[in-house]
Amino acid sequence: MASGAFGIQIAMDGVVQADAFFEGLDSDIQDFRPYFRELGKELRVYFIRQFAREGVGRAGTWKPLTKRYLDRKMVERPGRKILVYDGTLRRALVHRTDPHGLRVITKDQFVYGTQGLPYASAHQRGYPPHKLPKRPMIDFDDLFRKQLRDRMIWHVRKAAIRQRRRHLRVH
Repeated sequence: MASGAFGIQIAMDGVVQADAFFEGLDSDIQDFRPYFRELGKELRVYFIRQFAREGVGRAGTWKPLTKRYLDRKMVERPGRKILVYDGTLRRALVHRTDPHGLRVITKDQFVYGTQGLPYASAHQRGYPPHKLPKRPMIDFDDLFRKQLRDRMIWHVRKAAIRQRRRHLRVH
């Protein structure tokens, strides 16, 4: 049984949100699907909270709508929160089976995001040509980053124990 080292990164919108480096573990540990499924559940709860509170990360609450757009939205979509015009973006990030949601889980890769919604990245990063300010949906605070890292470490330890048990079978 070879002993090796490997790292795991959680990056969203190109920014590393949490990472860990593991040394001295069996390099055969490569199935992180149980962890990724848990991570998906945690992200779902995170995005529900983000939309309900209109931003809760390190950048603070989302910038308010302009008066002009707010007036229009109050007529067209009364009662809807910031970043919720018809609910498509929120559904894509919250509902596992939404056609605009992107979820991929393999043994060594996890993808969570949106597809077919170009305005999602415009809201995340801002879009100066249209004077659209940043309203980051992906804006993990330090506590959530720590929780992600702690959960990652817990799952790797659990996988290492499972792997060792497989190799220690007595005949």
